[in-house]
Amino acid sequence: SAPRELRLSPNAPFALSGALTEVSLALRPLQTGRVQYVIHAVDLSRRALLSSWLVCAVNRLPAITKAFALQVPAALGARKKVSLSNPYNYDCTFTFYTDRPNLLGFSAPSQTIPSLETRYVGLHFSPLPTGTPSEGETKVLVFVNNEEDKNEECMEIALSFV
Repeated sequence: SAPRELRLSPNAPFALSGALTEVSLALRPLQTGRVQYVIHAVDLSRRALLSSWLVCAVNRLPAITKAFALQVPAALGARKKVSLSNPYNYDCTFTFYTDRPNLLGFSAPSQTIPSLETRYVGLHFSPLPTGTPSEGETKVLVFVNNEEDKNEECMEIALSFV
């Protein structure tokens, strides 16, 4: 019911055997609060519903590790960089996500940072569509996850369009 938030593995149709079939669930919520997700098991050959499950979650934000305030030209957008450090004694690959993909993109979806070094992450702020009011401030979250898809950092950007 929410393909951007909920992933199943295997994520392609598969044959059910007469034994137990394990399906893994990975949840990356895009909003806080109580959320319900519906999962259906369907027999594709007969187009029949085999089973349904309701997954209930209480989603909370991770701790904000960095906070920024930016002013971006509404008609042009902007490109900015933020620093990201690898505090570990081994190289790490970090993957970047945002709760507002319509406003923020990344120059690369992931980046490998050598041990105990700092690199910059490129942020691309989209221009607002013509006719969209640009008053006020919008909060954008940047999630930095490690190779195990566990959250390492959460950056909050208070974005003002001028």
